[in-house]
Amino acid sequence: MSLENYPTFIQPSQENSLIDYAVQLFDGRILIPSEYQRPIQEPLFVYPDRQCSGFFTHLTKRTKEDRMRSESYSIRMIADIIRFCDRGINNYISQHSFNARDRKLAHLQSFNTVWVDLDYYRNPEFACFLPETVQERILERCQEVNFPLPSLILFSGRGIHCKWLLDRPLPAVALSKWNLVQRTLVEKFRDFRSDSMCGATQPLRIEQTVNTKSKEIARILWEQREQGANEPIRYDFNFLSDRILPLTEEQYKASLIRTKAPQKRKTTNTAVHRTRFTWETFYWGRFQDVRKLTQLRGYDSGLPDGLRYPFMFAAANSLCWFVRADHLYGELLALGKEFAPHWSPRKVMEHCRFIFKKFNSMTAKGEHVGRLLIKNETVIDRLEITPSEQREMSILISPWEKQRRHRERMQTLRRASGMLTREDYEAQRLIETQKRRLRAIELREKGLNYREIASEMEMTGAGVFKLLNSC
Repeated sequence: MSLENYPTFIQPSQENSLIDYAVQLFDGRILIPSEYQRPIQEPLFVYPDRQCSGFFTHLTKRTKEDRMRSESYSIRMIADIIRFCDRGINNYISQHSFNARDRKLAHLQSFNTVWVDLDYYRNPEFACFLPETVQERILERCQEVNFPLPSLILFSGRGIHCKWLLDRPLPAVALSKWNLVQRTLVEKFRDFRSDSMCGATQPLRIEQTVNTKSKEIARILWEQREQGANEPIRYDFNFLSDRILPLTEEQYKASLIRTKAPQKRKTTNTAVHRTRFTWETFYWGRFQDVRKLTQLRGYDSGLPDGLRYPFMFAAANSLCWFVRADHLYGELLALGKEFAPHWSPRKVMEHCRFIFKKFNSMTAKGEHVGRLLIKNETVIDRLEITPSEQREMSILISPWEKQRRHRERMQTLRRASGMLTREDYEAQRLIETQKRRLRAIELREKGLNYREIASEMEMTGAGVFKLLNSC
């Protein structure tokens, strides 16, 4: 597909460089003349539904030496927060929605975009290029690898952000697949010095604000819009994943079909279904189940005595499988604030000390070194999950609940293929038997004996005798 089919919106670099005109520096701020200020639109594209529940985080930093300041707000307030932000300092915003005011993975609510951060200035080949030139190279690369073109390409003042906006919020349960798409993008843009730290909690710079390191204004280099549309194009996540990942969802499911007889599984291993889950998806699902269990039991203001430690231990152990090591401490504190609001940070770490110490002692000996493998049965027993509660779970289920769901799936498949239920089958069989009995009586009244009736109705003589004498 030719690039001419896509509209390009490029703002000249000379109009956005703060080096080209006099600036005033005061307390680390850069004052931007009003004639260079343009409306900020890009964060509004990331959060299209601004009436939904949830929170976003706005981060600011004056200079390199200052500490990053972050504040979380309701998504309904994003237009006002962006409109009145101080453009003369570094401004960042979260890219996804959270169900609490702390931008932690434990409180992730939904995904709004897929993105990749390119620090192209670190590559000597691109270091002397203008952002617009690098943008053209990025579009060419997308065509080479058959990726959909980004919805937005944003110049951050030093690097470039490429974003693929989603047409609807993606639930947090899809974290593993979202991470896989992110890692694939990082790998394909490796020569552009793509940032591998592209987690779900990572904030990105806001357009039309200053990068104090380069004295440049962040700006949108390129947008892909449909004809007559007022905002960039949006993609379905399943469509994006099929185009970006090596295998589509159908191909991946087909590759899981075993051509050989399955080997007997070791009883000492954790119950991870190899054809459905990875370690990351399994423990992320378990973490979601633990939090759902607190909601089912109405523990909105914290867990009662006797349940805080088992819940914290199960949730903290699950966190270790999809959280970076440098983020684990903050995630555990956020979890402790949710499960035990009156606990101090010190007490939270005392209860999670074993998990935290073991996770930080990870070595290169293997994938699972530093993480605990705990069976579902153990977690169900410690959290005292009842059969009725297991019906609401996705991972924390017993073998009996698994068999019940399997029976329901099989029944649904049988009904879809046209097979009758037992009750309908018995009723239909009774009707057919009554018709055969009436036919046999009719033949008997005509003077036929049992053998002749059996030959006429393609039955045995004993079957005819039973049919006529069963009334």
